[in-house]
Amino acid sequence: MPVDFLEGSDPVVVQSTTMIDTSRNILGWPIKGWSILVAWLVLLLSVDSLIIAINGVTEPLFSQLARFHVRAAFFMFWLAFAASPLAVFFPNRITHRLMAYRPYFGVCFAVAHLAFLFTNIARVPLFYSGKPFDLTGPLNWVLGGSLYVVIIALAVTSFPAPAQRLGNRRWRILHTTGGYLIALTYLNSFGLRALFQAEYIPWAVAVLVLLGLRITLEWKRHSAKLHTVVRECCVRCCGMGGP
Repeated sequence: MPVDFLEGSDPVVVQSTTMIDTSRNILGWPIKGWSILVAWLVLLLSVDSLIIAINGVTEPLFSQLARFHVRAAFFMFWLAFAASPLAVFFPNRITHRLMAYRPYFGVCFAVAHLAFLFTNIARVPLFYSGKPFDLTGPLNWVLGGSLYVVIIALAVTSFPAPAQRLGNRRWRILHTTGGYLIALTYLNSFGLRALFQAEYIPWAVAVLVLLGLRITLEWKRHSAKLHTVVRECCVRCCGMGGP
C-alpha cells in the first residue's frame, strides 16, 4: 500500500499498512480490497431488496432505505476515520487490520452515502411531483451537495494513482479535513435527533467517541509543537517562561 495512505509517522500506523498482499491488484487495489467492496455492495443490495419486498414501493419505504444507507455509511466511516487512533492507542492485530483496510472502508462509506443520495433523488419525481424543495429546503440541498463533492473526492483519492498525483501532504489535508467535516455533519444530524428520539442517542455517542479519538491523536502528534508555540508566545508577550 502506498505511503500516501498514511496520516502520520506513528510506527504502529506504518506497520499496519504492510499487512495486505498487494502482489495482485486491479487499478492499484489488491484483490482483497475489491472483494471487500463487492461484498459490501452485495450486502447493501440484499438489504434494499428485502426492504422493498416487505414494504412495496411507497414513500415510507424510501424513508427506511434512506435511514439504512445513512447508518450503513456511518458504520464504514467510523471504521475508516477511527482506524488511525485505534492503531496508535490500542495496537493489536485487529486494529492493525483496520488500519490496513482503511481505504476500502472509506470507499464503502462513499458507496453507501451515494445510495442515500440516489434514494432521496428518486423520491422527488415519485412522491413530490418533481419539486425537490417539498422534500427538504434549498439550503439542505446546497449543503448536502457540497458535502458529496468532498465524499467523491475522498473516494477517488483512495485509489493509489490519484493519491500519488495529489501528493502526500495535500492528500493528508484533504482526508483529515474531509473526515472532520463529515464527522461534524453526522454529529449535527444524529445529535439534533437524539434530543427528541432516543434511538439516535447511541449514534450521537458513537460520533462523540470518534471525535474524541481523533482529537486525542492530533494532540499526541502535535502537543510538543503546541507547547513550544505557547511558550514562545508567553516569552514574547509577557516576558515569562511559559508553562
